[in-house]
Amino acid sequence: MTDPENQLFLIIGRVEGKLDASLSRHEATDKRLEVLEELVKSHDMALSKSSGVLSTIHYIYALVAGLIGAFSDNIFKWITT
Repeated sequence: MTDPENQLFLIIGRVEGKLDASLSRHEATDKRLEVLEELVKSHDMALSKSSGVLSTIHYIYALVAGLIGAFSDNIFKWITT
């Protein structure tokens, strides 16, 4: 082999090595993204559940406050007698 051929194979080997390293990093990044996607999904579900619970509490509070307001005269009379 001549010297230019050796240099060409050396350059090709370096490029191949860099490509392999890049693919390895890409695979590792894909795995981390999958873990993060699952984490975000679980947090979204927890947030949805929390939002539903808070909405229910808010509805009950509004219902009780409305009933107290509607029957405040009757409640006041009942307490004072």
